[in-house]
Amino acid sequence: MNNDNKSVNVEEAPIKSATLSTEMNKLYRNSNANPTLKFNLALAHGSNLNDSYVSKRYGINSYVSGDIIYSSLSALVKDAKLSADEIIDKAGNSVAAKIYFVVITDDGYEIKSNTVSIDLVDCDHSQVVDPTADKETAGNITEPTYCEICESKFNAKITKGDDVRYYNNLDEAAKDAQKSENEGCTLYPLYNKNGYGGQLVLKKKNGDGGQLVITEGNFTLKYAVRTAFSRPIIINGKAKLTVTGRCAVTAFENQDAFIVRGGDVTFDGLATGSNVTINGGNVTMAANNINCLTINGGNVSISSGGFAEIVTTVSDKVIADYIDPGFWVQDRGTKEWIDIYSLNKATASSTNGLTVRLCPMQIIKPIDTVYYTNGYYPDGIPSLQINAEPWYSNEVDAKVAYQWIAIDENGYETVIEGATDRKLSLENLTTGRYYCRLTYSNATTAGVSMKSDVVTATITECEHSGGEATCTKKAKCEICGAEYGEPLGHDYVVIKIVEPDYRNEGYSVFECTRCKDSYIGNRVPVKPIPDVEEIAVEKTTYNEVDISWKNISGVDGYYVECYVGNQWKQINCSADGDRVAAKLSGLSAGLKYKVRIAAYAGSFTAKFRCFYVDTVPSPVWNINTVKATDETVRISWSRNARADGYKVEWYINNQWSVKTVTGNNNISAVIDGLCAGTRYKVRVSAYKGDLYSPYTYGYIDTLPSKVTGITQTVTSSSFTLKWDKNESADGYTVQYYADGKWNEKTLVGNKKTTVTIGSLKGYKTYKVRIKAYKGELESTFDDIYITTAPTKVSGLKVKSAVDSKAVVIWNADTNADGYNVEYYIGGRWLEKTITDNKTAMAVLGGLTPYITYKVRVRAYKDNLYGDYSYTTVTAVLSPVTNIKVVSAKSNSITVKWGKNASADGYKVEIYKGGKWVKKTLKGSTNATVTIGGLRAGSVYKVRIASYKGANTSTYTYANVKTAK
Repeated sequence: MNNDNKSVNVEEAPIKSATLSTEMNKLYRNSNANPTLKFNLALAHGSNLNDSYVSKRYGINSYVSGDIIYSSLSALVKDAKLSADEIIDKAGNSVAAKIYFVVITDDGYEIKSNTVSIDLVDCDHSQVVDPTADKETAGNITEPTYCEICESKFNAKITKGDDVRYYNNLDEAAKDAQKSENEGCTLYPLYNKNGYGGQLVLKKKNGDGGQLVITEGNFTLKYAVRTAFSRPIIINGKAKLTVTGRCAVTAFENQDAFIVRGGDVTFDGLATGSNVTINGGNVTMAANNINCLTINGGNVSISSGGFAEIVTTVSDKVIADYIDPGFWVQDRGTKEWIDIYSLNKATASSTNGLTVRLCPMQIIKPIDTVYYTNGYYPDGIPSLQINAEPWYSNEVDAKVAYQWIAIDENGYETVIEGATDRKLSLENLTTGRYYCRLTYSNATTAGVSMKSDVVTATITECEHSGGEATCTKKAKCEICGAEYGEPLGHDYVVIKIVEPDYRNEGYSVFECTRCKDSYIGNRVPVKPIPDVEEIAVEKTTYNEVDISWKNISGVDGYYVECYVGNQWKQINCSADGDRVAAKLSGLSAGLKYKVRIAAYAGSFTAKFRCFYVDTVPSPVWNINTVKATDETVRISWSRNARADGYKVEWYINNQWSVKTVTGNNNISAVIDGLCAGTRYKVRVSAYKGDLYSPYTYGYIDTLPSKVTGITQTVTSSSFTLKWDKNESADGYTVQYYADGKWNEKTLVGNKKTTVTIGSLKGYKTYKVRIKAYKGELESTFDDIYITTAPTKVSGLKVKSAVDSKAVVIWNADTNADGYNVEYYIGGRWLEKTITDNKTAMAVLGGLTPYITYKVRVRAYKDNLYGDYSYTTVTAVLSPVTNIKVVSAKSNSITVKWGKNASADGYKVEIYKGGKWVKKTLKGSTNATVTIGGLRAGSVYKVRIASYKGANTSTYTYANVKTAK
């Protein structure tokens, strides 16, 4: 039923569901290569739909972020397409685009699909493939620059240092290049998506004429190529632009590629078939190839390049004002090449203007030259020279023809036959004026010629002058370099007399007063060399002898030889002032050697002077200590067979003490008067005559003094030794013989003079030694015999302790002489001595029951006592004895028992009425009690105990009976 209570037919929906899907899940906002998104819309039809219904076309609307962007009619949507740019535009600033479809049937049924989300992100262009990145020259760039992530193809890029930015829009790149923060950047037009490889394309748009207008900025335009249907690049305002990188910029035929109205512009490497017009600004041009350059104003500087035409319309300017010095131009009418500065204002301001072209070569001008027919020309006859060098590399193979022409005094010109080289020799010419015509020809400029400057050649004979003659040569003309006149000849005088010496003759030196040439004459024989004198032995060792002698002035040196090993051995020497020294080495100790010396100078040698030297004995070695005490040391050393004896010294009391040993066989000595435990430095030298070998050093050590003041204390398992401090010792070693071997204990430091040796056995005698040590040396010692004390008694225990007595027992020690038994009573130790080692018990009296006493027992042997064994003893009261009935009545009974002198009293109890009835009697002698209130002829249980303070003995029981 509906709201009007009318019946409603319910039918199955014609479309049950609409399922939307796509393979794309991300779009890049800043990409110009986003693909068209394809969507699949799957419809599930109701079962009541027939084929004719299904074939109907549905209305399908597509929504992005709630806005409809696509509408169509379709029987079934399998491949719906949506523009990526439209999706991004509709999504606005959202991070994702939400897309769904709505399907509407022709009978008005409507169903909405599910929503598909597409992420929207910005690409960071971090993976750009740039084919222009390593290009250094322009060319037809046929490969696009693109991002591997978002697949954008870039139209331009800007670089500044290491910073590179890519642009999808060239206009945006050109605007950014002009910004102040991008000053110094480079703008690169790139291959763009329209297919124009490496071209700067600016079409007419929105009435702006398609012109790229640059008004500011400071940047470089590189690798730009413009198409024929584009408009010129206009530069004005404050712009600073550099066009470089072999840019090829073309416009319409005979129209401008660049129009400069202001700013600072540099054209460097511009390659264009179009025109450039300069109306203002500051323009520098170098290495360009331009069709027509028109200068209507501004400041223009042309340093190089190729131009089909250069035209100026400025009234007060000529072409020469714009072209750098050193360039040549060609008049197109006459084909004549002329110096640019030869152009005059009248010629440049003709009706049609002057059109010039830069010369294809540079001429090196000839210079005026003089030729002296009698001159000196070692490099050949001088000539007039000219040279032409092509400006461009494609013209290096061009042919240049030379023709020299003479001009007579009347101005008539005559072609010089055969003068067709760039050099014209002056050998066969006469004085006059000459110039060279150069004809330049290649594929494009056949027959073009120019003439050089006119130069003057002077051919004459030189009137020699200047220069000076010498003793052997004529004067040289300062004008032409030829020699003339006669030499002066020599004028010799004596300038030096050299006296003869030990090696050379004497002579005189003669020298020319003019040229200083010299020669030697008047020679005198050499002087004889004297013998050496004042020979001295400076130092002698066991293997070397130092000698010296007076130096002879003027000699070259000395031959010094020593007879060693049955041959003469040459020795080196050296002079030091008035003395000459030599060292005789490699000798043997304790021997005599023959030496000879002779001076020499040049090839002359004096007589040898002979003498003898002695070496000292060789040092002894192996100084050893043979025996040492605490006061003496006997040392020994190696024998020196070539010595007469030995000198033994030891350092004591800050000085060396000496003892001489005669005979080389006596190789020991006793050094006495020493201190215990002390190290001494010793040295021994062998002597022969008055020569002594170098000392051999060593050290000796006396033993530490013997340990004294030894005392001992012993226990059954240890002994303790004490002794006096030994000032000469580093420490002590205590040795004792136990278990079949010597045991040792070391005490470091001489202050510790007590040692305890434990873990020993009682009743045992030990051999002991105490030695002081110093380093590795030990003092002498005496054997000490120490006997340990008896062992500690064992098995000590209390056998009985009753009333005032106690009995203690222990295990007998058969090694002991007896025992000391002590117990602490009355504030002191009470001692009992047992002299029989078999009696291992003792009775202790005078005790008070229930008081604990300390007891100790030790064994003794001779005057040695073992350690105490301790125990305690506590006596108790003995039970009551001898309970007797002394009187029995019908209602009472009198009981008596034995007295206990140690008790304070007695406790008497009788069992009646089902319980024990107690009666206490004070006093140890009060041992009788009468108990009344009994029944006649009845038997009662009685128990009695003695007490001491709070302690009670055990009860003694008895049965008693009343009389009838």
